[in-house]
Amino acid sequence: MRKSHYLSMLALVSAMTVVGAANAQKAGEVPAVRTAEAQADEATAQAEEAKAEAESAQSAAQARTGDARAAHEASIDAQAAAQDAQQAAAKAQGAEAEAKGGSSATAAAIEAGQAASEATNAQLAAEAANVSAHQAAQPVPPAEPRTMADYDPMPSPGVTPTPPAGAKLLPQATASTGAPVWVTSSHGNPAPNAHGVDFPALDANHDGWLTKAEVNANADLTREFATVDIDRNGRLDRDEVNDW
Repeated sequence: MRKSHYLSMLALVSAMTVVGAANAQKAGEVPAVRTAEAQADEATAQAEEAKAEAESAQSAAQARTGDARAAHEASIDAQAAAQDAQQAAAKAQGAEAEAKGGSSATAAAIEAGQAASEATNAQLAAEAANVSAHQAAQPVPPAEPRTMADYDPMPSPGVTPTPPAGAKLLPQATASTGAPVWVTSSHGNPAPNAHGVDFPALDANHDGWLTKAEVNANADLTREFATVDIDRNGRLDRDEVNDW
């Protein structure tokens, strides 16, 4: 009788020990379950934000303003990031369920935390892509029309430009541009005439006339000077020499 009572007491103590250990284990896993729940909620929230960023980027791309191609590419990046966030949220929710019903709540809580981090990173990527899409979609400002001042700047106020030597003022062009417009003419460097006279070479002072002193280098012209000097003004112009 004593032996039977002893065995009963021993069995009761063993059972109480097992139950106590189970309760202790369950109590120790409660914080891990709560952690898994919190991480899953965070991952879900990040996924929702990533989705909103992707939708905003898509709207910017559909505006087809600015650099439409760059905006479209940024929109695609935002959508991909949003999908990554959704997958991470699903992983965190699976870890939460495992923590509540599985045998290792602590491991499940760790897995949920990792999934929440992945969702956060994906949300940040979606946000950056959304910003890029909106920047690319900004309308390009029209180019400023070019004016005559871009090619021929107006002189500073109060400064009168000096006309070139021998230039003539063109009134109509000056009135239309608001600035003096001058025109000049110049003779080319013609070949010597029929008698081989190189007018520019003989015109030592480049005044457009040949004097008797200047033609001394050409014996024929010196001899025929009076004949060539049709207007009898004592000097030869280019036409007189060419007509000789």
